[in-house]
Amino acid sequence: MEQLKTPVFPSQYESVQMTSQSICPSCSRPVGQADDFCPRCGTPLTTFATTDPIQSIRAEGEMVRRSMQKPTPIVLIGVWLLFAPPLVLLLLMVVIGLFHSFDNIFGLLFVVPFALFAWLYWSIVRKVTRRFLAARKESEEQEDDLSEGERPPGASCHGPLPSDPSGRLEPPLAGSGERNPMTESEWLACTDPGPMVEFLRDKASDRRLRLFACACCRNIWHLVEDQPNRQAVEIVERHADGNATEEEKTLADENVVSADKDGREPDPDDNQAWAAYEAQTAVWQCLSLTPLEACKQVPASAASAVSDAVGNSSSDSWKSAMGKEAAEQAKILVDIFGNPFRPATLDPTWLTPTVKALAQSIYTDRTFDQMPALADALVKSGCANEEILDHLRGPGPHVRGCWALDLVLGKE
Repeated sequence: MEQLKTPVFPSQYESVQMTSQSICPSCSRPVGQADDFCPRCGTPLTTFATTDPIQSIRAEGEMVRRSMQKPTPIVLIGVWLLFAPPLVLLLLMVVIGLFHSFDNIFGLLFVVPFALFAWLYWSIVRKVTRRFLAARKESEEQEDDLSEGERPPGASCHGPLPSDPSGRLEPPLAGSGERNPMTESEWLACTDPGPMVEFLRDKASDRRLRLFACACCRNIWHLVEDQPNRQAVEIVERHADGNATEEEKTLADENVVSADKDGREPDPDDNQAWAAYEAQTAVWQCLSLTPLEACKQVPASAASAVSDAVGNSSSDSWKSAMGKEAAEQAKILVDIFGNPFRPATLDPTWLTPTVKALAQSIYTDRTFDQMPALADALVKSGCANEEILDHLRGPGPHVRGCWALDLVLGKE
């Protein structure tokens, strides 16, 4: 760590400045140190970007390329308005040229350039139209899946709610007067971390939220291949517990391998490159965003990394991997936050030196396979709380921040 550079670490998501690892103020995507324009939306990031015409042309060209890959209705209309009139004119000139030069070889050669330009314009219009129709068809297929009862990650985990709100905890949604009710049974059965995080937004400590984001990154540890990125997750974990300094955090921010370090996304057909890209994005989000924002965005990036590693987004294997990873993340949330409707308590007389030492060893060394041994130690000390014992003896997953382990250690 002594050889690492010293950067400026953004302490809050809203106050990130343009440093070597920053975000675009318009689309909130990571941008590199050398980027004058955001590679995604083209927003100027430096004073130089507004004065160099060559850089402006390059940025606009990159935006056009990206818009052509997944055209929206506005892009499709614009392409037709731009290329259809000259295409019609070129075709008319070709027809007229052929009619008047049918017996003249030199006249036919005069028609060739017009035919080539007409073919080029038609290729552009045809390609953009086909991509638009393919994207629309894929969207319709996803809607059909939803109508058949399938719920992809990100969808609400609970169905129609009964009219009686008795027994519900209803934290407010950010920026909205609406509320997000969830019952105990819905919480325990939920397989999507999105609504669970939204439900916890005013109940969870920053420490536990941050540890959940770290756990999502550790769950895709096989895809986090860059050692600086692994070190960054470890530092964030220690910082959440107050065991890492701000200097260590800033070093991690400087040396983390950014997903957008070259200003370009991977090739659309390279699934493994996209898996690494999403894994890097998850680590960056875990390190640089606020705890709540990290809990919202890291799970999606991590699930995308796992699904991209097994196939393209139109394959059944991709959808299956996405759903399994989201369900695993929901289990991690339950491990960290337990049952918010029935907070467990622990008698201080059960916390013998043996119990405390074993719990601290499990937490420090991440030896979560020793959790059943901790349950046995609690039983010997007189613990009769079946909820705590069952959780410690359960299959997990168990991570740092586990509610039962935190209860023994006295952590919030």
